Amino acid sequence: RRVGADALVNPEEEAALRWTNRLLGPYVMEQIELAAGHSLVQVPVPRDWVGHTLAELDIRRRHNVNVVAIRHASGEGEDAIDVPLPTTRLAKGDVIWLIGANEDVARLPG
Repeated sequence: RRVGADALVNPEEEAALRWTNRLLGPYVMEQIELAAGHSLVQVPVPRDWVGHTLAELDIRRRHNVNVVAIRHASGEGEDAIDVPLPTTRLAKGDVIWLIGANEDVARLPG
């Protein structure tokens, strides 16, 4: 603080946290820590969820996480981002963005 710094960077601590989360949820493609113990994560759609709607899967009640966006894979190489509705059907190759407690994310099917 004497030299004007308002934040400290600890790369070892940040790397350790990133690896801890990656080991707990190895299928997690990207993770943004929102608050202690809670994250926004990007994961591929689990195989068992393909072909089902979000309403059928009832992800919020069963897994205690919220689906906030879906990236639908297209055959043309450009992906479309979708704000999910209960009627949104998940497809093979889709990637979903979820918000939840890290421990709940780690328990999701891979």
